[in-house]
Amino acid sequence: MKQFPNECFFAWVEEELVRAGSVRFRVKGVSMHPLLRDGRDEVEVHPCDPASVRSGDILLFRYRGRYILHRLLRCRNAVFDLRGDNAWQVEQCSAQDIVGRVAMVYRLQSETLPARYVAISPRETRWRCLADLRRLWRRGRHLLFRILLEPLHLRIQSDNAL
Repeated sequence: MKQFPNECFFAWVEEELVRAGSVRFRVKGVSMHPLLRDGRDEVEVHPCDPASVRSGDILLFRYRGRYILHRLLRCRNAVFDLRGDNAWQVEQCSAQDIVGRVAMVYRLQSETLPARYVAISPRETRWRCLADLRRLWRRGRHLLFRILLEPLHLRIQSDNAL
């Protein structure tokens, strides 16, 4: 499979959305796991009117010079809050940054899923509900390291200095 720099590829994607009305490509990255699997699943993106998007839609948007495919959490005062299903950071974008909406997800096993079905699948719902617990676990693990292991590390360094 041919690989292109992201800037070139997504410039082509935007052109194709205008010219053909849809584009299909393989996803890269783990931020939308378990819904989208890195290098294995493909998505079909259609252009969309930012006024028509709903919470739960998966959008392709520009963010700090990159293109990202994440789920819409909410829209307040023309600011869209998006987050990957396997991520904790929320990205914000404006209506001008939205490139398109995922209409279909294609799996390697020839399974085709409409994006609205995927947004409400039981597996997906459980994974999204556990996002806060996963974030809490990561923070707790980091805090535990700082409390228990950092003093030990400092003590070893001071012993070696003598």
